[in-house]
Amino acid sequence: MKPNRGRLTLVLAGMLLISAGFPAPDLAARSFSRRMVRSLKWAFSSPELTPTKVERILEKRVLRTRKQLPPIPNKQLEFWPAEELPIVSFTKWKTHRTLFNPYENIPFWDQLSSEAKRNYFIAANNRTLKTFIKLRDQAFTNTKRMAAVLWRNRVKTGDQPLAIADLTKIMLDRMPKNTDYLLLGEEHESPAVHSVLVRFLRQVRAQNPDRKIFLLTEFLPRGAMKRLKLQEMKELDPSYAHVLNTAQKMGMLVRGLEPRFVFFADAEVEVAHKDIVLEVDENIVPAAATPEAIRLRNRQWIADIQALRKHNPDALFIIWAGAEHLGYLTPLSISNHLPAEKTFLIDIYSQDLNNPEPCDVLDFAGQGKYPFFTQRLLTWDDPALRRAAGFDMRILLNQKDFPKGKVGKLLKELYPPQD
Repeated sequence: MKPNRGRLTLVLAGMLLISAGFPAPDLAARSFSRRMVRSLKWAFSSPELTPTKVERILEKRVLRTRKQLPPIPNKQLEFWPAEELPIVSFTKWKTHRTLFNPYENIPFWDQLSSEAKRNYFIAANNRTLKTFIKLRDQAFTNTKRMAAVLWRNRVKTGDQPLAIADLTKIMLDRMPKNTDYLLLGEEHESPAVHSVLVRFLRQVRAQNPDRKIFLLTEFLPRGAMKRLKLQEMKELDPSYAHVLNTAQKMGMLVRGLEPRFVFFADAEVEVAHKDIVLEVDENIVPAAATPEAIRLRNRQWIADIQALRKHNPDALFIIWAGAEHLGYLTPLSISNHLPAEKTFLIDIYSQDLNNPEPCDVLDFAGQGKYPFFTQRLLTWDDPALRRAAGFDMRILLNQKDFPKGKVGKLLKELYPPQD
């Protein structure tokens, strides 16, 4: 007997909607998800459902999920990152190579056309963005309510210039000795940040001479560093290579976290919002920085971290990545999957002393009344307050931290002669 075409289309549309959502939270939901995938395989085997019909369903799904997005609160529009605006379209993405498949567990992915794959991702991104908007609003509201308490109870460090060695010593002294997960959130492409990281890693190793230490990072593809010649990275990204090389020379086990579909792909999307005016080129952002890509990446990261932990129960895991992957208040952050009592998060940014800018939800929620972004070193003694702030410690680097007489030495450290 022929399957009913209307029922089949309805099943497919429902399956695509749900499978584009979030990972199932419990065993029962995962079992249901597997049944959905089996239903999809059956749907694609039907002669009644052509690729053209699938594309139409996904086109409608993009429009429907876009309409279902809640508005970004007006009070947050000024601070909303471009990467988290709704996607209009892909401007660049080659979908035909299996290597770049962001949905490896979806068996019907390879049967979709390039246009359908793009629409599938956009619809999934709309659903993830819906959650991002909700969670960011909650974080903004809660942090604003706590701003006065956080400002009043911050550890006073003074405004005198701090040498790099002083900064890293404070970082080390305040990190609990029982830490199993040391999260280092960075501002990308900052040699100053990497200078601090190099010194800090040396101090962490000196304090833990006999402990196995893993450096897990988004700046390498999944697996050991064998897949990427360090010599090549020294030429392309000398500052990042210096951090990785230092860790390796100290006996740390360096591992990449980044999925191949991100590390080896070059995809961009156009974003837009009716109430936000973007300058030229600001509306084109990396697809890897969109909410759905962050969800997929973080899910893979935490799976790899948990698998590695099973074989290394006593090791120290240093996780080095962009701050948006790690923050306690960041939607779908990997820190939410780690034991709070064993986790310590340090964010490091560079800052223009003459024009300081907000970095975190804490700065935005302060609304100028509590100028957290003027504090070059920010932390609290109470772990609950640190969680409420979104990090355990934050360092803002500026020119005061790099006296003129040390500039030459700093450059030699960051860009050592090629071996």
